[in-house]
Amino acid sequence: MNRVRTLVEVIAVVGSAQARMLARRLRHGPRRPSWSLQTEAALTAMRAPMDHSKRRGVAWLREVTALLPVRSPQRAQVRLRDVRFGDVRCLECTPLADPAPSRTIFHIHGGGYVIGSPEMSLDAIVRIAVGAGARVVAVDYRLAPEHRFPAALDDCVAALRALLREVDASHVALAGDSAGGALCVAT
Repeated sequence: MNRVRTLVEVIAVVGSAQARMLARRLRHGPRRPSWSLQTEAALTAMRAPMDHSKRRGVAWLREVTALLPVRSPQRAQVRLRDVRFGDVRCLECTPLADPAPSRTIFHIHGGGYVIGSPEMSLDAIVRIAVGAGARVVAVDYRLAPEHRFPAALDDCVAALRALLREVDASHVALAGDSAGGALCVAT
């Protein structure tokens, strides 16, 4: 029931923001001269839940992001399994075409250190695994604000150290997006 209530709230928030955007656009034109209606509508739809979360809190934003479907057309080409490295939960994604790839990519998801998970980055993880022909280990680091800095970095370092005890470092690459990219550099 909570999922339905959250979904209804998101639809109302996005719909209201879209209506305000259209009214403003009719009066003043596009926010930026190069923006099409579709671009402005997409930006508005992405921003509205983020702005609303300032009133509702991080837990609500996590509920919203968990509702988003993650579809990957290449999902059938990989095997997924939960693993632990250094007492940190990770999601391992291995291409079925090569069940024992020699290369491993250590992936760190984005989300501003506050939201996100390997499951939310599943499409990217699957595409990387299939495209690179490599095993992807996606770390599920602790999120703020419940866990203060440097908890996320500590999790990434611990997981990578444990992974490097199992595989040769010359066969491991780090990848990440947004906050995950910053964690890659820090790790």
